[in-house]
Formats: sequence, structure tokens, C-alpha cells
Amino acid sequence: MNWYEFCEEMRLQFGPDELEDPLAALANLKQTGTVQEYHQAFIKLAHMVEDSVKNLIILFLVGLREDLCAKVNLDKPSTMVSAYRHACARESINLIERKMSKLQPYKGPNVTATQTIPAGKSLVIPTNDKGWAGSQDSHEKANSGTDRGVQEKEFVLQV
Repeated sequence: MNWYEFCEEMRLQFGPDELEDPLAALANLKQTGTVQEYHQAFIKLAHMVEDSVKNLIILFLVGLREDLCAKVNLDKPSTMVSAYRHACARESINLIERKMSKLQPYKGPNVTATQTIPAGKSLVIPTNDKGWAGSQDSHEKANSGTDRGVQEKEFVLQV
């Protein structure tokens, strides 16, 4: 196989059909997946077109999803590499923002009363020497004498 036959075979294998215009295909190319997938398809067609870098950047930006196109255009990329990198960065930021918007804000522990106290009565809550209600373990240790640092007190809640 000579060079001419090799080039012809490559054109048949990877090039556009005879009826297809690579510039029109490039102009009609739209991002439907990730920026990386779009970039790969764009570069395949861009190699078949003799156009300025500026025009290729414009075509690349126009084919991006709307939310990415406007943001990447604000970055004013001057090369295809910078346009691609800005688009990837913006896509990552959008993904993080979508994930963050799905998170529910922390509302603290859900505390509910388990006992109703009639008016005029009091509730006695055992506490440690710092005024906090201790755990069951601290009560057992204090009562058994194994934890000398915790002195039990009572906290009275008047209703």
C-alpha cells in the first residue's frame, strides 16, 4: 500500500461522507453529554476544516450547553485548549452546585418529649458536677464508686 492509498483509506475510515460538509457538521455539533465527549467529536471535525483558531473557538462555544456557553464565553478563551479547560472547569462547578443544592440543611437533633408533666409538678433530672445530665454509664460508675470525678446532683424543672 502506498501513501496515497493509505491516505484514501484513512479518509474513508475516519473522514466525512462525500456529501457531508465538515464545516456544516462542525457548526451543527451540539453538546449532549460531557464536555470531554463533545470536545472529542469537535476535534475530529475541526481537523477537517481549515479555519482560524478564533472561528473554531466560537464554533466550540456555540455548541456547548447553554449554561456552559455563557459562562465560558465570559472567560474569553484565546486558544482551543483554554476553551476546553474552562468548559471542563465550569462543568465541574455546575455539578458540585447541583449536588450541594440537593443537600438538606442540618436542623439539629429531633428532640421530642417522652413524658407529660402536669402543671404545678416538677421533674427531677440527675446531672453531673458540671450541671449536665450524665449518661447511664456515668450514673453507674458514680454509684459504684469507680468514677470518683463525677458527683451526681439533681436539676429540678418546674412546670
